[in-house]
Amino acid sequence: MQKELDGQEKKKMNVRKFVNMARKYTKLEKLDSTIVREFIDKILVSAKDRKTKTQEITIVYHFIGAFDFNKAINQTKKEDKNSKVGVI
Repeated sequence: MQKELDGQEKKKMNVRKFVNMARKYTKLEKLDSTIVREFIDKILVSAKDRKTKTQEITIVYHFIGAFDFNKAINQTKKEDKNSKVGVI
């Protein structure tokens, strides 16, 4: 249980580090290579799918790892929808 607790604490610290780093760029007008390197650890590109001729790209961010933006957007939409239930 201590190992799990330590892992959760490390994740929490990493999210804080990421948020603090992101705060520096709240009014970002231009994206340059320095900023990209500060946020992104690596970019993974899958092999091309022969049927669709597409490739999946995964961006792994410093401190928080790969982040599924589609999942976060869908979750936010679901939460917004649920919070409107019963509101007149």
